[in-house]
Amino acid sequence: MKNKLLLKQIFVIIIGCAIASFGINAFLVPNSIAAGGFSGIAILVNTAVGIPVGAALFALNVPLFIAAFRQLGKGFVLISLFGTVLYSVSIDLLKFLPVFTSDLVLCSIYGGVCVGFGYGIILKYGATTGGTDMMAKLISNKYGSFPIGQMMFLMDLLVIICSVILIGLDKGLYAIISVFVSTKVIDIIIQGTSRSKGFFIVTTKGDAVSGSIMYQLGRGVTILNATGAYTGKKRDVLLCAVSNRAEITAMKEIIYKWDKDAFVLIGDMTEILGEGFYDILG
Repeated sequence: MKNKLLLKQIFVIIIGCAIASFGINAFLVPNSIAAGGFSGIAILVNTAVGIPVGAALFALNVPLFIAAFRQLGKGFVLISLFGTVLYSVSIDLLKFLPVFTSDLVLCSIYGGVCVGFGYGIILKYGATTGGTDMMAKLISNKYGSFPIGQMMFLMDLLVIICSVILIGLDKGLYAIISVFVSTKVIDIIIQGTSRSKGFFIVTTKGDAVSGSIMYQLGRGVTILNATGAYTGKKRDVLLCAVSNRAEITAMKEIIYKWDKDAFVLIGDMTEILGEGFYDILG
C-alpha cells in the first residue's frame, strides 16, 4: 500500500510539473507575469537579471531543503526534493515552447489555469514541489501551527509588490489575475466540484424517515441520539449525504411526508468520501 501511494505521488508529480511548466513557459515568462510563490520570484529574477527560471527556482529552494533535512522527516524531504528538481528542470527544458498569445489577460488566465491545475494535482496526492509548502512546514515545526493559506497569501502579496516595483503596475495587476485563477483552480482540484449535499435532520420519526431514505434512495443513514436543550425532549438526528438535485428533492419530500415539523440543516459538501461516493485515497 505504501509503495503504491509512493508510485502514485511520483506519477502525479511528473504530470503536475509538466502541466505547470507548460503554463509558465507558454504564458507567464514571455510576458513577465509573476504569478506568486517561489515560481513568481523566479520569474522576477529571470526578468531582472536573465537567470533561467528553473535554475532560479531551484536556488531559492536550496536553503529550505538544508533546513528541512534537520527538522522534517526523511521521507517528506526526499519526495519534495524529487518534485523540486523535476519542476525546476522541466521549466528550463520547456523554454522552447512557442508563445501562444501576447494578450496579457489571456496569458494571465491560462497561465494561472495551467499552474493551478499542475500544482493542484500534486497537492491532492500529498506531494509537493517545495517552495511555500516547505516553508510553511518549517515555520510550523519551529514556531507552532501556521496556516499554509496565510503563508501562500503573504508570499503572493510579496511577489506582486516586487512585480509592481520591478516591472510596473500593469504587470502587477495582471499577476493578481493569474494568482486568483491559479488559487481557484487549486481549490477545485483539491476539493472537487461536487454538488453533493449533507443533511442533518432533527426529528421524532427517525425510524420512519431513515427507512424511507434507505429504501427509496439507497443512501445510508446514521442516527444520532439528541436532547433538545430548551424542551428536554429526546430527538433523533439523522446524518445523510446525497449527490445530486433529484436526490435533494426526494429527501425533502421524504422528510415532509413523515415529519412536517422536522428541523433540517442542508449544507454544501465539497467532497464526500466513503461507500456510495469516492474512495478515501481517490
